[in-house]
Amino acid sequence: MAEKAEELDLQAAEEEEEIEIELVDLQGINEKEKRLYDTALSAHERKNYAYGIDLLRTLLKKYPGLIEARMKLREMQMDRIGKISALSQTLATIGALLPYLKVKRLAAKGKYAEALDAGEAAMGMDPTACFPCIVLFRAAEAADVDAICLMALEQAIEFHPKSLQVLDWLAQLYSRMGMGKKALVCRQKIFETRPNDLQAEALVKDAIAEAAMDEGGWERVAESDGKLDYRSLIKDTSEAVRLEQQDRTVKGDAAADLIDDLLNQIAEQDTIDRRKKVAELYLGSNDFENALVHYGRAQELSEGADPSIEAAMTVINGRQYDAAIREWAAYVKSEEITDEQRQEGEAQVAELQQQKLTMFLQRYTERVKRYPNDVPERFKFATLLWEDGQIDEALPHFQVTQRNARFKQESTIYLGRCFASKGQHDLAIDQYQAGIAELEVMNAVKKDAHYSLAKSLEEVGRADDALEQYKEIYAADLSFRDVADIITRSYDS
Repeated sequence: MAEKAEELDLQAAEEEEEIEIELVDLQGINEKEKRLYDTALSAHERKNYAYGIDLLRTLLKKYPGLIEARMKLREMQMDRIGKISALSQTLATIGALLPYLKVKRLAAKGKYAEALDAGEAAMGMDPTACFPCIVLFRAAEAADVDAICLMALEQAIEFHPKSLQVLDWLAQLYSRMGMGKKALVCRQKIFETRPNDLQAEALVKDAIAEAAMDEGGWERVAESDGKLDYRSLIKDTSEAVRLEQQDRTVKGDAAADLIDDLLNQIAEQDTIDRRKKVAELYLGSNDFENALVHYGRAQELSEGADPSIEAAMTVINGRQYDAAIREWAAYVKSEEITDEQRQEGEAQVAELQQQKLTMFLQRYTERVKRYPNDVPERFKFATLLWEDGQIDEALPHFQVTQRNARFKQESTIYLGRCFASKGQHDLAIDQYQAGIAELEVMNAVKKDAHYSLAKSLEEVGRADDALEQYKEIYAADLSFRDVADIITRSYDS
């Protein structure tokens, strides 16, 4: 068996992965390598962990995307360490530094299979330590393999649930993979630790929106003929979170005392930090006007050099609109008003929603000009343009964000939507197909991409190809939109 391992080592060296890691299963490898995998399982049963781990790492050098082998390797690593030890975790953290440097060097050269093996070398020291998991995550991130990124980060958070950095990475990954509800859980945990962090709060709101759109949200919007929009889906969830956040903020006399103390300090010496703190306290009490006053003063003192202040003011302006929208929405539901008053109220809600969108567009226009290399800001700006129907303006921004690994998948799908809305279905088809190829999991985003691709294929007269796209969705989720009816009609005809 040692000879087999050496042979596979030589093959792996000769066929070095330098471009892309492809996910495979046990059915996709030859019989010789399946026997190697079976031998590793036998070694595990005999508690010959070192030998089994060595065999699996050898196999993974040739097939780094063989997730079953990587999962079995993790199980074997866990069994080998036995009892969780703080000392072992500390030693593993120190020992993983060399593999970490090796990962960076190999990833820079495009040798992703070797980089992933270096990550597994770190994991072998102690898979319950946080840093080895991060080493593997960095290797998988460089190789652009979300499935392995997920394995590494979920392993880390299992044993280090309070790691804010890991929670942030997980939230980003879950969001990218279409797991909106899991992303929301991560964002809420971060916000619970940092209740006065406006950026953390803003990310919670974004996550609420994603979670609401998950598992059919986009479909309900698309099929509502304009009766539903993004905000209507997040209403109940965001209201619940808003109430929960209010319970965690400083209230009443305690807040007033802290504000008075800070105002006295400001009278003695006006500083950016003190202005920001008093603004946060006013914000916690939902006193938006005073919060904006003090953030405005902080911005003057910083001479515009602190982008977090501008971001906070944008969040507050958004909250002001949200509060007004909630009031009008409650008015519209009242049974004591006439139909004419209800129509006027609904028009007011729509107007406020448009004003809020326009406000965000203006702010993000300025921020993208000021920070042209900030990809998240540019992607947010592009989605706002898309939401406002400014398709031609959104297109070049999505093309820029498409070059970023984090936003590549979403940007590609959005580009398809942009081209389709312009009637350029041949271009839309190319983008949808590229986006689908990047998405590993058949989640809501991928199903929507298949469906949109099918519609564009129908527009160019490729009905048979469109039907294949519907079948892809049907095999995963027969309740998706009208796919079941489409498939049934195709067989009836």
